[in-house]
Amino acid sequence: MSSLPNQRGRSDSGYDLSLSDTTEKILKVIESYGMHEKSHSAPGQTGWLGRATFGPIIEKHVLEGKLIPMVLPSFPWKSINRIDKVLGTEPDLGEELALARVNDLCRSVQRVYEPGAMVVIATDGLCYNDILGIPDEDAWTYGSAVRALAEERGYSCIRFVRLMNLLGIHNESRISKQKYLSLCGMARRELALRYGDPSFDADAFLKTDEDYMRTYLGYSKFLTKDLAYSSVMTYLASRKKYKAKVKAIGKEMIAGGVAYAKLIREVYPDYVPVDRLEDLVGIPDEEYYDYGVELRALAARKDFNFIRFLRLSDLLPCGDSIELSKEAYLGSVPGLREQLETDFLDKNFDVEQEIRSNPDTKITYEGYVKLADEDLRWSSTLDKEVLSTPPLYDEAAKEVAKGMIKRLIAYENLIRQKFATAIRLSIHPSTGKSKISVPLLPHDTKSRGTPWHSSIVVLANGEIRPGHSKEYREKYELIQKHGKPYYFREKNQIFELEVPIEIDYEYEGLILKKTTSEPLILNKRDEEKLAELILRFRSVRALGFDVSEINFT
Repeated sequence: MSSLPNQRGRSDSGYDLSLSDTTEKILKVIESYGMHEKSHSAPGQTGWLGRATFGPIIEKHVLEGKLIPMVLPSFPWKSINRIDKVLGTEPDLGEELALARVNDLCRSVQRVYEPGAMVVIATDGLCYNDILGIPDEDAWTYGSAVRALAEERGYSCIRFVRLMNLLGIHNESRISKQKYLSLCGMARRELALRYGDPSFDADAFLKTDEDYMRTYLGYSKFLTKDLAYSSVMTYLASRKKYKAKVKAIGKEMIAGGVAYAKLIREVYPDYVPVDRLEDLVGIPDEEYYDYGVELRALAARKDFNFIRFLRLSDLLPCGDSIELSKEAYLGSVPGLREQLETDFLDKNFDVEQEIRSNPDTKITYEGYVKLADEDLRWSSTLDKEVLSTPPLYDEAAKEVAKGMIKRLIAYENLIRQKFATAIRLSIHPSTGKSKISVPLLPHDTKSRGTPWHSSIVVLANGEIRPGHSKEYREKYELIQKHGKPYYFREKNQIFELEVPIEIDYEYEGLILKKTTSEPLILNKRDEEKLAELILRFRSVRALGFDVSEINFT
């Protein structure tokens, strides 16, 4: 029997067999991109917990013959830790690979279901960058670059939305930097007012939500390292206070995330959720703006047509049709964050209880703690005594992580409101019951690295690995693109060709580009190296010459 939705058959019980088959195929595709952890609250359960959650949502879309909508809060800005972790403030090979993976998810769905899928990337940097000390302008630059990258690549299945869009503060997909900066503060205020909860107890919340606890622990880990470079840590007098600040910021991020998730659900009620946080760690809003601009530019250059970007300002309902400039963006950031928490965070929200009671929150919290531990030391405002006192530093990382959880809850509430029927994707570890955790970097099945918290190295054996720049700087060669650091590559003679061929890397594999108009004459050494590259890498694309002409004997 055909699995097409317009050629349905029914069993004796009246159940739509063909639709069920189509839904099952789509579920298998989406599940294949996910990576989930066992739930502590359901230790005996096997299989993907999200199947029962997302099956009915997908089935509804298939029955109507519509594309499968998914929403992914992610791509906030580059880590403030540019000494040990990332190559700079702008997107690089990591973002390129991540966008390509999102686009590949959509293409894979389309192979089994003709209408295909669409992923809305809800860029969430404004939810947390003020907490982390990251300038709004950085968020603008990064976000714009990511959008441009997706547009360049023709990723038509990717759509972007900003916090301003979600809140209704700005209703156009494009925004000038001046307008964007002017709305950042308003967007944060609106998020807090509409979706936040002044009485939110992060500790209580984390105890009840397993996934958020994982997110919080992740926050705490990266914050411990990143906040050392953040201005938010300058006046802490001791290591103990530093660690307490890290935890507080992590909990604040969780609260913001909860509010944002509520907003997302409201704006996109029919979307499947896929997951992602950050101002809490001291990253300037300006850096987030620049990162977003570059990320969008990267997606545009790569023709990632299935990806669309939305800022927080796109989600919050208070906007106009004027393109948002960088200055406007930076000016609006504080208000957007406040609005996010006010409107989308329950007034009685207890972050501690949320971490305790929600398995997914606990997972996220643990991730935040880890990241905070790594990143907080790079905060420009970090007190030297806190930096030099491990117990204080650890406590600060945990507190930052809790702050991130609080913001996360608000943001997720916003997401749920805006994308209520969408499939929810996530970059955070989870049990997979309420959101689908999707590693953005290909081949990364263990570290769960994200491009905004890592650097990429391409090895001579064909592997790619995310990691920290300090681990790669001495051992590997730094490759530049458009005059900017882009990724690391293993120092190996296989990459050292005598002929004018430029070697690059993309999601599908290796690119060999002829850089001369003259006929390409390969000597035996280059033929052997090219043959070896073709054998080692899963895909090799030649530009300007025919690989089949190479003599492999």
